[in-house]
Amino acid sequence: MRAVCLLRLSFRIWAHKMTTPTTIFDESEWFPARLANDYETLYFIKTNIDDLKAAPFLDQRFLNTEFQFTQRSICEVPLVSAPSEPRWIFHSSYCCSTLLTAAMNATASCHVLREPDILMGLANAKRMLSQSEKGKARYQMLFDRIIPLLSRTPDHRPIILKPTNAANNLLEEVLELGHRAVIIMSSLADFLVSVIKKGEACRGFVRTLYNVFSMDAFGLDHFPARQAIAFTDLQMATLVWRAQMELFSNLIERYPDQVVTLTDREFLEHKGATLNKLCHHFHVDADESSIGAVVASDVFETNAKIADQRFNADAREEEAANIQAIFGEDIAIMNKWASQVRLKRDIEFPLPNRLLLTPGALAPDYRVSL
Repeated sequence: MRAVCLLRLSFRIWAHKMTTPTTIFDESEWFPARLANDYETLYFIKTNIDDLKAAPFLDQRFLNTEFQFTQRSICEVPLVSAPSEPRWIFHSSYCCSTLLTAAMNATASCHVLREPDILMGLANAKRMLSQSEKGKARYQMLFDRIIPLLSRTPDHRPIILKPTNAANNLLEEVLELGHRAVIIMSSLADFLVSVIKKGEACRGFVRTLYNVFSMDAFGLDHFPARQAIAFTDLQMATLVWRAQMELFSNLIERYPDQVVTLTDREFLEHKGATLNKLCHHFHVDADESSIGAVVASDVFETNAKIADQRFNADAREEEAANIQAIFGEDIAIMNKWASQVRLKRDIEFPLPNRLLLTPGALAPDYRVSL
């Protein structure tokens, strides 16, 4: 439980006044911001779709602002169908998922909401409530009401939701509903490069992810605590990556008509094709001219996580090369070790159902068995 609490974000919303609108469940301007730790209370903030889309993370970094807010018990939320079926972007982390969402938003054909805190709360509710039949029923009640609330749109354009990867345990329920999803991921080497590059805070974060994923059916729970605590930071990161790939592999096999996959490198090398095919997969109306304008815009020259900071694929590659020059041997060791720590199933990377799969598009040695 402590591990989960480490991922829960504090919620400090300052307000001019408390409000209790009777139409809160009908108006999309009332955004379901957070699920309280009692798994009973929902907090809503009054905002607008443009501000929601502009935020790279709808977690504490967004919520620590002044909002008009109200709260409701989950029992007060009506059980209704989503006004429009949401689409989903799941990811491994450190894979350009935030950039992908920025590019999709720039097409002006959809509304992408990135890492809403309430989805992290829902993921933790699944972990904490699934120990009993009563708890499972409460979790299902939460899921059935929160997803339609997030799916409300102020216009005809559909909602696309990108949870944090710590909420990847929601993917199965999403696919069971028949929703469409894309999974974007990085190779293990690129994942480890990002962990190293981001320093001690990131090394601590992957250890937290390991603890959280150990509560899911990802296969990490079979490592005894005494063994797990002896793993190095890079071993922890490797297991976090492997657990996610095995989860994705299993669900791709079970729901091949609903989920497609994409790697960060494929996306950066084929920006226009990625956006075009993803819009088609999501049944989103975006013409080639608008996609071309996005590819030619500053979206791919700007850090998707930090406003006004210049950053592009070349800079990313240069940083990765610098890390590889110093830590290349360690990363190679982890690549080899990853093939020896099968949790539940064998995998090949990239995973199947590739969004951009065309004959000859990728070198034949690109696939790696693990």
